[in-house]
Amino acid sequence: SQSKGSGGGRKGKGSEVSGKSGDILPSPSAASGPRFSSSVFPESDVPAGLVGQVSIYHAIQGVHLRTLTYPNMEGHFTGAAFTVDNKFLVAIGSAPEYNLVYWKWSNLKTISSTQMHCAATRVRVNPANPAQVSTSGNNHLRMWTLEKDLTLKSSTLLPQKRERAENFVDHAWTNVDSNGHKSGNDEKPSNFLIAVTEKGHVF
Repeated sequence: SQSKGSGGGRKGKGSEVSGKSGDILPSPSAASGPRFSSSVFPESDVPAGLVGQVSIYHAIQGVHLRTLTYPNMEGHFTGAAFTVDNKFLVAIGSAPEYNLVYWKWSNLKTISSTQMHCAATRVRVNPANPAQVSTSGNNHLRMWTLEKDLTLKSSTLLPQKRERAENFVDHAWTNVDSNGHKSGNDEKPSNFLIAVTEKGHVF
């Protein structure tokens, strides 16, 4: 799906943004480094004291690396995704705020945050452009762009009526369009997004 602009984001509470945007914004890269994993919990399984936290581990060594926090958050984080170079992490939150938070996790810095205004169950980062984040869920399929002023700008991917009629169970970035044509190269996938719904529809 191709995006259509629709409104803007904001830097949310708890952000610790400093320096010039050029020093913070992720640059497109196909580099791969050590494998990391993040720990979030389903709503019914959130341990006491972990509200507003994401823990990061080295997947191979099993070593705890960082715990990211989002101050004064109402609710908890339900999903997270790394950028392709593993330098940044994006997390989505539950009701009532439905936060979307973008971190440079190595120094615990919140780069940007905003509220999605609805629940999301999946979050992905474009491998070709780490400044592009996608979220999906029930009646929800959106793209968020980290702008030079460090705000997260929302874009719709479908007409609003169609978006609200579907429960999007998952989505992924790809370099193959709807006609099966490949664009770019395998190292730097292009900006195509594939999404699947609970009814079996594929976009």
